[in-house]
Amino acid sequence: IMGKMWLDHYGTLRVVNHKTNEFAELEFKPTGWRTTDPKRLGGTVYDAQCNPKYALEGYWNKYLRSRNLETGELVELWRRRPVPPWSD
Repeated sequence: IMGKMWLDHYGTLRVVNHKTNEFAELEFKPTGWRTTDPKRLGGTVYDAQCNPKYALEGYWNKYLRSRNLETGELVELWRRRPVPPWSD
């Protein structure tokens, strides 16, 4: 075994608001030997009638952004804080 070992998150995650029936589907991209963009994710937020409202993009270890599909407005939902210099 060469290099660092890691746990790879990939596949589709569905998050449902059971009160409003709105939901989001996030697609975690798989990582491989030749992957140029590891830890990437994308997805869509839907209203209760299954109409897409927001596109999600980012990296599960760096940031997540949302784009309103009607207005095009881009909002950063979260960003990872800088890692302390003494951590690995």
